[in-house]
Amino acid sequence: MESSPHAGYPPDGTVFRDRVIEVLLITFLLLEVWFLYAPLGTLIAQRGVNKAPMLMTALDHAIPYVPEPVFAYRMAFVVVPIALTYFIVAWFRDDPQFRSMALAYFLILVLAFVIYWMFPVSILTHRTRPPGTDGAGLANEWVRATYATLSPWNSFPSMHIATGWFAVRGIWMLQKSPKVRLPVAIWFALMAVGTVTLFLHSLLDGLAGLALSEGCIRGCLARRDRISAWVDSIPTRTRLALLALGNGALVVLLWMALQRGLFERVKG
Repeated sequence: MESSPHAGYPPDGTVFRDRVIEVLLITFLLLEVWFLYAPLGTLIAQRGVNKAPMLMTALDHAIPYVPEPVFAYRMAFVVVPIALTYFIVAWFRDDPQFRSMALAYFLILVLAFVIYWMFPVSILTHRTRPPGTDGAGLANEWVRATYATLSPWNSFPSMHIATGWFAVRGIWMLQKSPKVRLPVAIWFALMAVGTVTLFLHSLLDGLAGLALSEGCIRGCLARRDRISAWVDSIPTRTRLALLALGNGALVVLLWMALQRGLFERVKG
């Protein structure tokens, strides 16, 4: 009979080994799904359809260009992995939330990708590039680098808001200290401001990202015990084999995207 992955802390050797393999496979799976973001943006750009005018409001047009939040905007690529790391540590302490939050993150990515394809939006290519970006200063340099390196497509919902909110919820869930919670909340607020003051998103992009993230998180956490029990009911070898198969399929997709040049950035 297979050992339960919640049989106590610290886990025995077999359970620990299985958890390490499961964490590695899930981590690679999430990374590989994330890497599909750029090829998807290229394919969407080639369609020549932009729904941005449907989302832009008078308030969006009234928001001025402010470059300083770009630092918080780029920090998302650090804060989100930190949140996932928190859950990995919790998983090795018999907290089943890792699986639920990993599933929530997976759903956020997949559902966002579906929406991107069905509703192509690029705010940056629709709006006139703010003249202030040509100015001096480190903030403007970072903005120019952001424009040059990030795909302007896949705007609705905002992935920065969706995954950033995931990071806030995750870290707040596992850390009760105000010394940790407050900086994370401040970072998210500054990053959220940056999504619109850098002209990368509309306000509706941000609201959609927030709704998507919170919906996936709440849905998965409400079923946390059932999700973990269902996964535990699958034999370890079968579970790991399925994860390995999923990773292999994504590697093939990424290789095909690379061969087709879909990692090339397309503006519009």
